[in-house]
Amino acid sequence: MTKIASNDHRTLDQIRVDEMVAAGDWNEFNTEAVMPEELALELIEREEEILRRHSEVLRSQPFLWQGKAYRILRCEYSDGETRVEVSPADSKFAAEVKRRVEQNRFHAVSYFQAVGFACFPEDYARYQDA
Repeated sequence: MTKIASNDHRTLDQIRVDEMVAAGDWNEFNTEAVMPEELALELIEREEEILRRHSEVLRSQPFLWQGKAYRILRCEYSDGETRVEVSPADSKFAAEVKRRVEQNRFHAVSYFQAVGFACFPEDYARYQDA
């Protein structure tokens, strides 16, 4: 069993359950299907289509960052790896997009879509008069 840190306020039972989950052991958990598997797969496919459309938008519109216009040619998360390709090539911008994808729990990049361009949400005020 893992050693408990002095500031860990979990009970021994909570720690045991956390360790089971971390090990992928779900035997003691009750589960209940909330929808048929076919519907769940359909929802996953729909979300994948939405992500594909967002990817097309990012490729088709200029993306403004730090006063420069880029095109995001590739932005995907697959098999635990993020792949980003931008034009013109800029390692700092590509690294920023990659960082945001990896920090997002859904492995997607959040952006603001304005008329004619896209940008990171916090940059919109800077570019709204552009």
